[in-house]
Amino acid sequence: MSVRTIEHKIAAGSQFNGLAAAGSPTLVDDLETYPEGVSGGLFNFNHPSPLKIVQVAIKFGGQSAWTLNLVDRDGVEVELLSGSTETSLVDTACNAIVLQDQYLKLTTTGATTAMRARISLSRKVE
Repeated sequence: MSVRTIEHKIAAGSQFNGLAAAGSPTLVDDLETYPEGVSGGLFNFNHPSPLKIVQVAIKFGGQSAWTLNLVDRDGVEVELLSGSTETSLVDTACNAIVLQDQYLKLTTTGATTAMRARISLSRKVE
């Protein structure tokens, strides 16, 4: 199974806002890491075929409410995962499929320290 992962890092005092991360990513093996910034949360895998979400790992900066949405090319959003009282880490699987021209959007509120999110998708859809 081939897995691709994107990681965003948010600076203390900022939130995941569903926007593209600033800066150029580094790519090592199948991990695409963006530098720490004040915005992020748009996970666009730019893929030509369906991908399956195999892991969502979010390290929160204090108590945070969060939502992960699937967004299609017309801007229609469908909530996949959410939480309201997480304080440290969420590490979960999600059996959703991301089609071509769709992306994932993570938003948070309430965080006070730096955060990190990694989302991994598999190229093998069963």
